Amino acid sequence: MSSLFQHILDILAAFGGGRGIPQEETVRFLLPSVFWSILLYTATNQWFKYRLDRDRIISIAALIGLLRELFMFTVNFLISKGYADFDILHRFFPPVEHTLIMLSSVLVVYAFCRHFQPQNRLWNYYLYLGTGVSVLLYIITAPTWKSFITLHPELRFGLFWGDMAYRVTGACFLSFALLMLIKARKEKKNLPLLLLAGVAMLFADEFLMIINLSLKDVYKEYFNPIRHNFHIWSIPAFIGIYWNELRRKLTAREEQIQNIFKLSPSILCLASPEGKILLVNQAVKELLGLDEKTLRGKSLSSLGFNLKDVLDSLKEEGILYSITPYRPEQGSTKWLYWKVIRDSESGNLYINITDITEKKLMEERLAASEEQYRLLFRYASDAILLFDESSTHIEDANHAAEMLFGYTVSELKGLSVFDLSAEPDKTEQTISRLKAEKLRILCIPKRLFKRKDGSRFAGEVSIGIYSVKGRTKCIVSIRDITERLRQQEELQRSEQQLRNLSLHLQNVREEERARIAREIHDELGQLLTAVKIDLNSCLNSSNNTSPVLRERLFKAVSLINETISTVKRISMELRPSILDYLGITAAIEWYVDEFEERTGIRCYLNISPSTIELESPLSITLFRVLQETLTNVARHAKATEVDIIVKATEEELYLSIKDNGVGIREEEIRSPDSLGILGIKERVRHHGGTMKIIGHPQGGTEVEIRVPLRQEKQFERLSK
Repeated sequence: MSSLFQHILDILAAFGGGRGIPQEETVRFLLPSVFWSILLYTATNQWFKYRLDRDRIISIAALIGLLRELFMFTVNFLISKGYADFDILHRFFPPVEHTLIMLSSVLVVYAFCRHFQPQNRLWNYYLYLGTGVSVLLYIITAPTWKSFITLHPELRFGLFWGDMAYRVTGACFLSFALLMLIKARKEKKNLPLLLLAGVAMLFADEFLMIINLSLKDVYKEYFNPIRHNFHIWSIPAFIGIYWNELRRKLTAREEQIQNIFKLSPSILCLASPEGKILLVNQAVKELLGLDEKTLRGKSLSSLGFNLKDVLDSLKEEGILYSITPYRPEQGSTKWLYWKVIRDSESGNLYINITDITEKKLMEERLAASEEQYRLLFRYASDAILLFDESSTHIEDANHAAEMLFGYTVSELKGLSVFDLSAEPDKTEQTISRLKAEKLRILCIPKRLFKRKDGSRFAGEVSIGIYSVKGRTKCIVSIRDITERLRQQEELQRSEQQLRNLSLHLQNVREEERARIAREIHDELGQLLTAVKIDLNSCLNSSNNTSPVLRERLFKAVSLINETISTVKRISMELRPSILDYLGITAAIEWYVDEFEERTGIRCYLNISPSTIELESPLSITLFRVLQETLTNVARHAKATEVDIIVKATEEELYLSIKDNGVGIREEEIRSPDSLGILGIKERVRHHGGTMKIIGHPQGGTEVEIRVPLRQEKQFERLSK
């Protein structure tokens, strides 16, 4: 053997714990113990931070590996110092040692490979099979080894078949993992090279041991230093994976900090203990228009900072907040908010500067706005009260409230809203409603209140709800509507008088028309009939009269017949007798036929039921509404057809008149000059009914009348 190779083996033996001589194996177990401890600490620390399964399993593997090294160190130490008999311990520790080292390698390989290849479920089977085989080998070899060593006390575990079984099994598992990792690297997957190196060194340890055992342990002095070092230095390879990850995380963290420093909207600054600017970000240019490079080396006072006071304050306090104005050479003054921290070791100042100019202006505007609202509150024309929703105690009031209730503001602040209400039950209901429905605003048209002197008045109330520091406040605006109610009552009384007058005039008009119709029909009709009889008598008795006279008599009789027809028509239009004798149904049918014959407009009449019985006032109203509506159709609609529906139920009378004419416009419906429409509305309102006029965009007008039949008498009574 060459001296160079021998020298290399000596170096490896020094690192790897000798060449298999028990007295020289102290380093062999202490050095990997240190490495396993570092891996255990690193993995456990990462598991507490990120809770990854990989770190938990590697912590367990490192603990098992550490226990194996410490166990072997203890055994070796006891034997070397003569505290224990080698033959006794040799009967127990070899299977334990091999099982622990195989479990640690299986767990480490599984944890890293499963972490970097999470989609490959094959690693789960790798874990189950590896741990299962390790335990099974121990169960088989432990008792068998005891029997074997009893028969062959001079032999070591390395010459027992169980040692070869452990080594071959471990090599198989490691070779499989090594092939999978090589395949993943060729596929350019994100796999650290240190993992491949660590698994390769573990495999080399097992492989060299298999060769050594195959050669009957003859060349152990050459194999042991090499394979021991493979085993020992595979652990730093796994530790290196963590260190690389930590280095990448630190690099990413530094990049994040740099990006935050660059992109921060606030000015970030590092200054020396004397207040000299060492570093500042780009926000200083955006906010103050200053170049960050030119600011380096200048004093913080160039930014409007009172450096002396700040340095004195920082001696007593670790952190300082300040607001200072910054007055540039051009432009308006800016307000800066400073947050300064002193580094306890270096004394450097870390400074965060925020531009609060807008906030400052908003505060000033808010203060001005508050003053405006305070003046509005104080001198508003309506009485305004502010009270707490839960306690109902008045907290503030304005000048109008003093005038309205007769109390001073100080007196009002000692009262509750119930003390001012003349209807406390309703007030309590309102407050309960505010709480239950969580309303933000509520308007009450009328509520009674009482003054200090005991007098009462009606008020219109508006309540607004808002929150201050978690408490619900109510602001109440009260407007005295006593005079308005009095005017409304007078207006309603006047309107009712006008309606009564209109109704009276309509009744008088109907009575007068009925009287005139009777007189025309009875008196004038009888006279014309008598004249006609006399003329016919003259014709019958004048056989020898001249033809000229007879022709004149015939013309006179014909003219009298036309006059009688005209008298009948005028009488019927004034007040159709058929309405009084045959009822509303016959009157409607007669008038529709007469209207159709007179105007040429086709009418479609539908009456349900076929016979409707109504009281005389309602019958007259219904007939006049129909008469007025059809007259408007004939005058303005330019229609060719009219649909008329009359329907009566126990509850309601319904009339619909719909034409296919040009249609009525909305402004025509609301025009005060549409006296016919106003007359119809007043007639229908008198009976408690409603009227609706609809002008269709495509043409045509529809008039709908609804009158409640059961309440018709009641409305008639009230109108009187």
